[in-house]
Amino acid sequence: MERLLPWKVHLCCALLALCVLALSGSAATEPLPPRTDYYSGRLRTNIPASHLFLESEFLLTRTLDPAAGLIREQLSLLEPGGICRSFESELMVSGSEFSMPGPEGEAERSGVLGGADWAWDFQRYVSPAAADGLSVEGTLRLEGAGLHRETRIEDASGRILVYIIEDGSQLDEEQYSAILTRWAALSGNISRS
Repeated sequence: MERLLPWKVHLCCALLALCVLALSGSAATEPLPPRTDYYSGRLRTNIPASHLFLESEFLLTRTLDPAAGLIREQLSLLEPGGICRSFESELMVSGSEFSMPGPEGEAERSGVLGGADWAWDFQRYVSPAAADGLSVEGTLRLEGAGLHRETRIEDASGRILVYIIEDGSQLDEEQYSAILTRWAALSGNISRS
């Protein structure tokens, strides 16, 4: 009977060591590295009350950074007349939800993400009505190498004041840089908002 005891102790120690190794290996898994995707397309803005319809070209970088828990976007618009503007946003991600600060004086926006973690293909957000009664709602869909985003700004009665649609396709970094360089030459500068 005593001869079996060392064998059992050895087996238990080996199994324990395997369990510790397996657990430490899964805990030490490194987060996914940041990934940046590039898009180009058209942004159409409709202001129904004034029957105004504007169209601009856009460039978008979208960086997913799992280690920081962030999605960063930089949207550059080339407006008629060669004016180039740039806007940045940062989404703080927790699970499949996100929040982002609203423009100065507005409430924080929050939303949900759909699809596989850190490879999301759907995003929806709503900002609560501000003091002036305006609310913003938006959706983003990524399908294959395409991007489609819709944003609505409504008044307190639910009437749409501004409706924005972005449709674009994915680029590589070299294509994105070439277009941005061409835009900078056209506009002389890029203003950041």
